[in-house]
Amino acid sequence: MKMPNFLIIGAAKSGTTSLYSYLNQHPQIYMSPVKETNFFAFKDEKVAFKGPNDMQQTYITSIREYQSLFEDVTDEIAVGEASPMYLRVPKAAYNIKRYLPTVKLITILRNPVDAAYSRFRSYVIRKERITSFSKALEAEEERINHGWSPRWFYKQQGFYYSQLKKFYELFDYSQLKVYLYDDLISNPNHVLYDIYKFLQVNEAFKANVATISNRTLNPRSLTLYRTIHGKNRIGQTIKPVLGKRPIKSFIPFLDSVNMAKKARPLSIETRKRLVQVYKNDISSLQNLINKDLSHWLQTGGF
Repeated sequence: MKMPNFLIIGAAKSGTTSLYSYLNQHPQIYMSPVKETNFFAFKDEKVAFKGPNDMQQTYITSIREYQSLFEDVTDEIAVGEASPMYLRVPKAAYNIKRYLPTVKLITILRNPVDAAYSRFRSYVIRKERITSFSKALEAEEERINHGWSPRWFYKQQGFYYSQLKKFYELFDYSQLKVYLYDDLISNPNHVLYDIYKFLQVNEAFKANVATISNRTLNPRSLTLYRTIHGKNRIGQTIKPVLGKRPIKSFIPFLDSVNMAKKARPLSIETRKRLVQVYKNDISSLQNLINKDLSHWLQTGGF
């Protein structure tokens, strides 16, 4: 049975979905048809997270089911998958080392403050019950104690040094590549060229990078968005009156009116507080990956 020879291990809200899409276009690269398998994070576990919608996520825990995702591999040189959970769940690094000791590992890192806020905004649209980012941060410890999925830990996911350190201890440096989200957004072709070299596939291939996947939406009215897309009481009241066809035909128009071009900026106070939380981790991370991250310590706008 075939197994991947490279993994995208994170980080969340740092462009992993876009990168998965770009690499999937390359004829010499095979990407798992399931984008987030989470196999090495939860191998052989009976997953039972208790947060809202937690069990609607994909958790492939059987080695046979995992291997079946790569049954259609033919002559591709690079075979991979992308699961940001690997960076966040400590035992994932050890499982990867056990099953794939020579694997190549790719990580994209985003300013942890921006990543946390982006994650919150993407969740608050449908799943997050707390609409205040600062209050959601305050609820994090309680959620950890009550067994919610790591997906809900907006602040905890940003301690990249402590997460990456395990991989640098277990794997040879030549097996690790770390990129910055800003570089992927500003010059995706340059990042892809370097990844192609890393994976030893044709470097001349040009992927269509016009679309950014999994972009966080910015509804002006959260209530309106939840009404037309969710299953709340207002939506259930409106839909029978209008019928399925009319409301579906109105959704694109309502979304276009409701969507703002930019997100509501994170408050300066919250940003400053989070920068202080991450300051030591960022300092250690700079030395680990040999990249200047001083701009992450700035407290300007989102």
